[in-house]
Amino acid sequence: MASSSSSLASSSSQISTRALPSCLPSTSSSGQEMSPDLALRLFKEGASFVFLNVPVGTEIGIDLQNWNTGEKFRGIKMIPPGLHFLYFSSVSKDLQNMSPRSGFFHFFLKQEMVVRKYDPIMEVLSNDVCPENEVEALKSNMEELDRFLGAYPYDMWRKWISLTSRITPSILEKLNPPGGMILSAPELTLDADQTTSKSSKPRAKMSKLEQAEDDMPKMTETFESKIRYSWIPTENYPAGSTPAQITKCQMDTTWKLDHILEAYEKQEDLLAELQYAFVNFLVGQSYSSFEHWKRLVQLVCQSDEAIVKYPKLYTEFVSDLYFQIGEVPQDFFVDIVTCNNFLFSCLQTLIQNVKDQGNAEMKLKNKVARFASFVSSKFGWDFEELYDDAPTVVDDAEVVTIDNE
Repeated sequence: MASSSSSLASSSSQISTRALPSCLPSTSSSGQEMSPDLALRLFKEGASFVFLNVPVGTEIGIDLQNWNTGEKFRGIKMIPPGLHFLYFSSVSKDLQNMSPRSGFFHFFLKQEMVVRKYDPIMEVLSNDVCPENEVEALKSNMEELDRFLGAYPYDMWRKWISLTSRITPSILEKLNPPGGMILSAPELTLDADQTTSKSSKPRAKMSKLEQAEDDMPKMTETFESKIRYSWIPTENYPAGSTPAQITKCQMDTTWKLDHILEAYEKQEDLLAELQYAFVNFLVGQSYSSFEHWKRLVQLVCQSDEAIVKYPKLYTEFVSDLYFQIGEVPQDFFVDIVTCNNFLFSCLQTLIQNVKDQGNAEMKLKNKVARFASFVSSKFGWDFEELYDDAPTVVDDAEVVTIDNE
């Protein structure tokens, strides 16, 4: 990609391709200076993603940055080794409408080249692995190909790591859809049985709208496209519980949290799934991932006894939640996540439980106190009072940061 004609333009910025004597870019995507030593190391050790036959205007993204392609676009270079999420949306001929986003996770190795092709018939990013001989041909011609590749937005890498640090290859193997692609609009298939009502309500008692919805074809997500999230029990208490135990479990969801943790090799894998769901929601635009993230956050926040049973889990949970809340645009996050006061209610419960839990570790108490100050300053919330409706606004809130100790 040459500096004389941009081939990878962002809606908010443009990757600089001004060449140094070593043919390396001197700036990152945000225009911040990159040291020559760092640029040279990324050039030598960084991976590359080559995307062939892409129509002009197509949306292409990696991690927290996306662009619309130009005529000379061939891919992205200088990708730091490690986990990344690459995604794609085709564009209409008039460049006005985008298709639903699709993408995939990949652990890049040093100097690895991943090659994908655009499927013009299906208008999607092909999931087929490019033949090895084609990949080797591209590698052998890297000097020519290099000028058509945009530089990875290195200034965003730290943010990306803070959101994905716990996701391992084994976590991806456990959670990824069998087809490997994360789809914002999942593929659906007709249920074999179209005679069973979707509603438990008798049809005579349904409204016309409910009847119309019940008459719609019954469809489920295909096996290949369904993300394999952990199953969260619908029951709030174990079978055979006494009335007193039922009441306790309704107020404290530790029993349900224990049940989920048993399915993991280590407790921190729950936090890895939380990160995976959040990134799929934030970058992959997966609504089902947003719903799963909400359920996990609510479960952890409402498990009172677990605060003492799993102090490390809770300390790290607060750190991860801090990064998740802090690294997304406030207007976007507030509009979606605070609907029905979900986030406020969960955090208020967590903060109060930690504060009241006499046996909780002081390290956790201090971290939660700082976290409460951070969230209060970001959203203008006051956690010191109990509210039946919406949280009140705190004027002139002081900005407070939280360390990740």
